[in-house]
Amino acid sequence: MDQQDTVIDLSPTLRVLIVGGSGTLGSQLVSELAKVRSPRIQISVLVRERGRLPFDEQFLVDKKISVYEGNLDDELSLLTACENQDVVVSTVQGDRGVIVNGQQNLLKACLEAKVTKFIPSDYCLDYFLLPTGINRELDWRKEFAGWAIKHKSELAVVHLLTGILTEAVFGFLKVWDSVERKFRIFSDPDTRFPMTSLDDITRFIVEAVLEPEIVGKLPVCGEDISFAEIAERFELVNQEKVEVVQIGDVSNLESKVQEMNLREEKDTEELIRLEYLLPIMKGEARFEELKNSVFTSFKPRSFEQWLMKHRI
Repeated sequence: MDQQDTVIDLSPTLRVLIVGGSGTLGSQLVSELAKVRSPRIQISVLVRERGRLPFDEQFLVDKKISVYEGNLDDELSLLTACENQDVVVSTVQGDRGVIVNGQQNLLKACLEAKVTKFIPSDYCLDYFLLPTGINRELDWRKEFAGWAIKHKSELAVVHLLTGILTEAVFGFLKVWDSVERKFRIFSDPDTRFPMTSLDDITRFIVEAVLEPEIVGKLPVCGEDISFAEIAERFELVNQEKVEVVQIGDVSNLESKVQEMNLREEKDTEELIRLEYLLPIMKGEARFEELKNSVFTSFKPRSFEQWLMKHRI
């Protein structure tokens, strides 16, 4: 008698928790992981409120995505979300209470739940190379990393350092004047720095999640570039003339930061913007050794490709 064999899928499932899944990076990471076919991915997200997720319920059902509600101050919610996870990825943003204290709570939950890999919310310049005191947000990440390294024998920690966000060059950093079509900077236009787009940061994270051997400090970027080169390649893609204008030097920028720090009422967002500009303009942002070769499944898209997609 013919009998059809029952097919049992014995391929392992990789269980991944995205903390901060409702944010820009977190939600994009969820979408990218949901496209992975092998190994099988079981995705969970931790958010403050389920309703803040930018996905409809049908997508969550179709992709079998589990949603946990909680926050970085609620240790029980963290432990509940981390239980039975293999990899935990943090994409949270915020002040020291979030980046240091909150992620310490998250890492403690990972340790208790026997998570094997943790990726903290870095995705920035290499703060291991920079002196403390230049940039508060990088200082917070360095402080957390110093605490996390004490637990390196208990789980793998991946510090994914991706340089300056490409989108920030044309937004938050306010060096690009979209009306006058000029870059306004405080340094030699040929000063180089690492730059990576949001899409490529997401792809770096995905591979770091999937590959168990990807661990430790990993400086990677889409481009090692200067403002002179950005302008030149911008002109080629958009077929228009743009200028790079030096509006001062590094000493002027340092004076602005010092002046703002002395004010009783500080514009924190503006101060943080200037603090990110400082290492770029001083030439201190470049990585000592790129680790792009560790990531074998993809190559970052070129700046030209990013421009063609975004049409700045």
